[in-house]
Amino acid sequence: MPQIFTENDDMTNDMAHALLGRKAHFDDVCALPLVRRVGALLDRDLNLKDGDVLPRGWQAILFTSFAPQSALGKDGVPQQASLVPNPDPAIWPRKVFGGRRTEFFGDLHIGSRVTRESEIVGAKEKKAGNGRLLIVTVRSQVFEEGTTEPVLVEEQDHIFRDADHAIAASTQSQHEQEPRTASIRQSIVVDPVMLFRYSAITFNAHRIHFDYPYTTQTEGYRGLLVTGPLPTLLMLEMIRDQLTHGPSSMIARNVRPLYCNEKVTLCATPQSEGWTLWAENEAGEVAVSVSLK
Repeated sequence: MPQIFTENDDMTNDMAHALLGRKAHFDDVCALPLVRRVGALLDRDLNLKDGDVLPRGWQAILFTSFAPQSALGKDGVPQQASLVPNPDPAIWPRKVFGGRRTEFFGDLHIGSRVTRESEIVGAKEKKAGNGRLLIVTVRSQVFEEGTTEPVLVEEQDHIFRDADHAIAASTQSQHEQEPRTASIRQSIVVDPVMLFRYSAITFNAHRIHFDYPYTTQTEGYRGLLVTGPLPTLLMLEMIRDQLTHGPSSMIARNVRPLYCNEKVTLCATPQSEGWTLWAENEAGEVAVSVSLK
């Protein structure tokens, strides 16, 4: 059963209650041209064709929003037409992606028709820094045409911030801030062109990824933000050739902003089961963490 989790005794639960249990059905096609665009973004010529297995981790390109232009908020994010509408833009004026937890039970195939059954299963308000966050969790099951069991199950966290929330406040635990030793390190600068191309592939119109005046003057960031799933994709591709099999599960958390035109260090180290991946900002702080099994 969906539940509300609260860490703020004086919160009003009405908005969260209104979100819980919302469901949506999505149809899509794992189209070859779309997959090839991802390969182009990654500078990888994988010679993929219809019928081939979609690389695990690339499923983020599917089921992008088809909200009409009139349904977008001033930030470019779908509002009431979305499965996860902003419960109150006056209270929660800013939205970011918190991360995902994915279990793979099989593979999607290029060219196949796919469906997704999604439901809001959690809403949690918490204090963070000088403000508050509302974390909305969506659980989705993805099916390929002709299957009765899901190919993958994924939970995504969508985070709404209030106007007073301090952007610089860390969401990392002390453990996460301790130095890590990487067996693989690769530096990259996500420039505006790469950021634009990824946003185009995922049909992401959030202005914090392309509109510098809006991002700095209205949202209060010091630069364009790198969309959270992009570093995760880049880290997966960095170790793709070293994986003996596709991951059976993936946990990705976005814990600090990464900024366009700044160096990002992609890091990886193998574990007894799977891999630990993380992306560091220019200050050497962990911004994105990923666990693969």
